Amino acid sequence: TLFAIAAGSQTKAQSFNCDLARTPDEVLICQDADLLRLDERLAAVYASVRRRLDVKDRRELEFEQASWLQSRKECGRNYHCVEDHYVRRIDQLRGN
Repeated sequence: TLFAIAAGSQTKAQSFNCDLARTPDEVLICQDADLLRLDERLAAVYASVRRRLDVKDRRELEFEQASWLQSRKECGRNYHCVEDHYVRRIDQLRGN
């Protein structure tokens, strides 16, 4: 499927600037090293998948990522909810 593209190299870069974190989920992520690592991993996998897609599939991926982000925000400061969102999204992008 579209997301069965395996992730290549994993660069270290979170998906948002912790200095600008405002929402409860972002603040939680920035305060926890494990969640920050998951965010960095997701950012790398997402970028790798996105680079390999044509324009139409890239738009679909971006729409799905925006939906995922909104869903993660609904977790608020619930650690396990945020962690589960990351693990499931990374697996989905990797085609697992």
